[in-house]
Amino acid sequence: MKGLLLRLSGLDADAENAVRVIGFFDRLITGHAGPDGLVRSTAELAGCPVGVHAPGQGLSLRAEPGEDVTTPGAPPPGAATRTLEGGIQVWVARAGAPIPLDDMLLERFAIATAILLGQGGVPRPELGDPALVELVLSADAGTAERSRALHLLGIPPTSRLRVLAGIGLEGAAGRSAELGGVRAVLADGTSARGWMRDGGSVQPGDAVAGALADGRPAGRSAQPGGAVAHPLTNGRSPQPDRAMPTQLANGPAVRSPLPGSAVFGALPEGARVGVGPEVAAIDAARSWAGARTALRFTSAAEPVVFSDRLGSLAALAGKLTTADFAELADVHALDRLAAEPHGADTLAALDALCATGSARKAAAVLHRHHSTMPARLARAEAVLGFEVDSPGGRFRLHLALMLRRLRDNTVLNGHESR
Repeated sequence: MKGLLLRLSGLDADAENAVRVIGFFDRLITGHAGPDGLVRSTAELAGCPVGVHAPGQGLSLRAEPGEDVTTPGAPPPGAATRTLEGGIQVWVARAGAPIPLDDMLLERFAIATAILLGQGGVPRPELGDPALVELVLSADAGTAERSRALHLLGIPPTSRLRVLAGIGLEGAAGRSAELGGVRAVLADGTSARGWMRDGGSVQPGDAVAGALADGRPAGRSAQPGGAVAHPLTNGRSPQPDRAMPTQLANGPAVRSPLPGSAVFGALPEGARVGVGPEVAAIDAARSWAGARTALRFTSAAEPVVFSDRLGSLAALAGKLTTADFAELADVHALDRLAAEPHGADTLAALDALCATGSARKAAAVLHRHHSTMPARLARAEAVLGFEVDSPGGRFRLHLALMLRRLRDNTVLNGHESR
């Protein structure tokens, strides 16, 4: 394993190399390495001085690459440290800027030290490493690798969760990872079960509410800093019908009657979120795939989409090619409408018509007087070539709107292999 790893400085901070680092320390643990061997091997891997300082046990060790273990091993100034129960410290003293996997190395060094020194209080990893989230979501990773990554994130493999795929959530904090330009967030499925009630959709500026259940965050992400990921509500009361787990660092804080504590932020203007199906945590890759598909069906009019609600539409996401979209006359007609003066308002009216089933209700959703709708719909019908305010017309219109979203959101599919 050490021959495979060589030096940490030669590794990128991706999921594969995170697994290598985990495996390196697992080998030391299963081989029952002594303190000297653990410190010496860690120094070779890190390529810099490392040490264990346990004054309560009369143990203080230091090692540098290629050199024997020495004492004392008190952490030098500026060293990165982790403290275990009993005041035991492990440290890594790298000259200059840290390298991508340093946090992972320090955390695994701490865990191995706690186990090999017989400590029962292994520190809960707070590294929030995006590589662990990526590994959990990887369809290519084995069950053992995903289970290990979930353990490090503090998530039981059998617990229920949903995965969120979002764009425009740069301010989100918590256990998440940026994958192919799309942010993935792990969210507690128990909190999410009640989210999907018939009713309005989340709009930019709606509040983000976060609940703490049993003293632990309802949502999980792996973003450094340890902030939590939370469900989204409509800003008036914490109804579980319009929910999107994320906490935004700059959102206003208020209290909520949800169980435990809650924090409110706001869905940023332009942000979009796809919500995957609820699954066992070990099957998070399936929820991630569903979340990415749902993200492709989002729009400015409907920025949050649940994969559970897509039904047969989801089958279209991976089937249509660029050439197929080029032949869709109804989609091209919508493009022409969008290019006209006030085209965005016209398309918003069509979206609202499909969502509500009537022109009057659509006007109410858009906060427009109902008398303004007939002219908009008449213009749309003239360009589209079919009646839109009838059951058959609304079905055709809705399909065209969904296909247009798919075409425009092709780049939101994230990592195809994930």
